[in-house]
Amino acid sequence: MIDYSRAFYIRPVIALKMKGLPLILLCLLSFSGLAQPTWLLSKPYAAKFYYCDSLFNFSESNQGIEIISKIENEIKWAATNGDQELCAELKLIRNKIIHGAHANNSGTIENELLNLANECASKKMFFVEADVLQTLGYYYWNYPNGHMQSLAFEKYLTAWNIYTNFPQSLFPQKRKYIAMLGTTYYAYEDYDNALKYLYLALATKPMSNDDQLNSINTTLGLCYRKMWKYDSSDKYFQKVYSGNNAEWKNIAGGNIGINYFYENRFDEAIPLLENDISVSIVTNNNIRNAANSLYVLSMIYYARGEFDKSEKLLQKGLDICRYRKFWPDYSIAEHIYTQLYKVNSAKNNFHLAALYADSAFNAKDSAHARFNSLKLSKAQEKVDFAQHKLETEKLIYQKEKYEFVQYALLAGIILLLIIGILFINRQKLLRNKLETDKKNAELGLEAATIKLDKFLQNIHEKNEIIDHFTLELERLNAGKVEHVDNELRSRLEQATILTDDQWEDFRVTFEQVHKGFFGGLKKKFPDLSQAEIRFLTLTKMKLTSKEMGAMLGISANAIRMTRHRLRKKLDLDKDDMIDELVESL
Repeated sequence: MIDYSRAFYIRPVIALKMKGLPLILLCLLSFSGLAQPTWLLSKPYAAKFYYCDSLFNFSESNQGIEIISKIENEIKWAATNGDQELCAELKLIRNKIIHGAHANNSGTIENELLNLANECASKKMFFVEADVLQTLGYYYWNYPNGHMQSLAFEKYLTAWNIYTNFPQSLFPQKRKYIAMLGTTYYAYEDYDNALKYLYLALATKPMSNDDQLNSINTTLGLCYRKMWKYDSSDKYFQKVYSGNNAEWKNIAGGNIGINYFYENRFDEAIPLLENDISVSIVTNNNIRNAANSLYVLSMIYYARGEFDKSEKLLQKGLDICRYRKFWPDYSIAEHIYTQLYKVNSAKNNFHLAALYADSAFNAKDSAHARFNSLKLSKAQEKVDFAQHKLETEKLIYQKEKYEFVQYALLAGIILLLIIGILFINRQKLLRNKLETDKKNAELGLEAATIKLDKFLQNIHEKNEIIDHFTLELERLNAGKVEHVDNELRSRLEQATILTDDQWEDFRVTFEQVHKGFFGGLKKKFPDLSQAEIRFLTLTKMKLTSKEMGAMLGISANAIRMTRHRLRKKLDLDKDDMIDELVESL
């Protein structure tokens, strides 16, 4: 029993991947003629697809003819601005809208789609080409009486060979198209390939507001039913049944009921099938579903020996289908006529049974003619040729890409060489600067050391003068000399103590030789007075108490007292520890 209509004949609508009222207003402004979609120029294909698809969805809920003139203007505008891809996608949407509004112009639309596909191929607009071929396949599949479904399959496969390597982010409808290809294989009763593409569709990231998941899971359930794997089939039907979509929930309930029928769980199957029939006819107007469930329900009553009830259900199935556009659906007709033959044979209505048997045979023959392997092979051969052509074009494209990469690498190498040379020169300049700075620092340190050594030498000389002058004073007091040498007195007055200016000069020179001494001292002992800092500084220079006193203009005994107070202040046990302290700084 074929039931692919449950998955295939509900056309998914791709939602506009734009968020919020501002983008809707942009679309309406563009439609009203107040603005062209300037933001789309030279944008990635995905943005153009979402915009064009929104126009198509808008036309379905309004009068499509009113928007066609707007799209015609946008086609001219896109061509004028050099965006051939946007121009081609707008042409495709225009044809979709015309196909919906004027079904009797199908021949013209077919030619326009074929020409558009050729145009896209010649200009290497592969995204739009795949979209056009898929649309053409959908057009062939829904052609009256199903006479062009093998051609539809060919277009679906050709489109697949183009978009298979596209990232979903660049080709948003990829998941939808893969699912349609899997459903087509199911319709041709090639369940292995159907499962392959349906699972691939599940693994493909959906676009925003994607409504393919229920369709994919339903078709997977149908495939496993045809393969007599009811546990797997129930698994996917239950996924749909547990969802929030009421329409799909009803479809899944009917399919679960059919599985229960095959498992001889008639009591569980009947309420599910009856609900599916009621909802499909009254609420959803899904006549194919209703007819299929009527057929299964009739077989339950036939198995129970309730032939009149079974026949009544079958006749109802024929009545609701007979005047529909899709009729004759040879798959449904074959099953209903076959079951009517069995029912009438059981009721001994052999004349009617013979008529129904003849009808069942004709329906079966027509169904097989539609899906025979010769047409599938022919379609596959055409696809192989198209694949070969596509691979040739890809080789040319790859060659051009390879040459471009070579030139890019060469340019990159040259650029790296230039950058390398500039980097080496800069490093040389930095190295020269560092060497110069180092030499200057060494010279500065040497000069400061010499200056400090000279300073110490002067201190020693001054101390010698002081010693000599002290001796002279003692001799004068003893009456051994009558006067002091005036030159010696002058030298002593100039050499007694360090003034503030001299100390500052001394401090700068000292810091050059002993870097960080004053900073470390202040950080470690922030409460030190200036006199104590001077004492510790002279201690660092290893001067004696006598030499310090001469420098500071105080006695050696005062220096010893300063050392003693400082030791107490710094909480040091011995005088020697002051020397160790200043050496550590």
